[in-house]
Amino acid sequence: MTVVIPVAIGLLAPDKNYVLARNLLPALVPLLVAVTVGCTLRGARRSGTILAAALVAYSLGFSVWANTSPALQRPDWSAVAAAIGEPTVPRAMVTWTLGEASLRYYLSTGSIQVQPSDGFRWWVGEVDFISDGPAPPPPSKLLGAGFRQVGFEQVGRLYVRRYTREGPGLAPLRLGRIRDAKLGFRTNGVLLDGISPR
Repeated sequence: MTVVIPVAIGLLAPDKNYVLARNLLPALVPLLVAVTVGCTLRGARRSGTILAAALVAYSLGFSVWANTSPALQRPDWSAVAAAIGEPTVPRAMVTWTLGEASLRYYLSTGSIQVQPSDGFRWWVGEVDFISDGPAPPPPSKLLGAGFRQVGFEQVGRLYVRRYTREGPGLAPLRLGRIRDAKLGFRTNGVLLDGISPR
């Protein structure tokens, strides 16, 4: 059932991606047992040996590829946190939804995850965009007037693009819009630090 249900959902809605690979891990043990039994049957000794050798070679090759391919490695959120540094003004960080908790862990600033549905208005003097690859600059409508880019650097496979507000004072954060930035991730989230709602 752990294989059939996700496959059925995938066939019914091919434009949606409901399959998360780690959720299929419970199906791996029964599948391996079934393959092992099939490879050791008396009538399938030769073909079973060939199949078992092919599966071992495939597994070994995939393991080597997964460990040497940069695209398959987890982003280095520790390095991103070091590149962003401590806040000098209240700031927002826009990045991958699944990376928010990791980045928050490495920041020593007591950052918080926020949603537009929280109902608070937030004011910031800096907005940092963390993207998967060199994403284009976000349109000005996401930031509002008064922000200018002051930094753009690569941190492993991720890129950090920093904007600060020109002049004194803070600007309201467009939380509902800013999550729409094209950062190379499926969904974006927002972290805030050095900040409190007004």
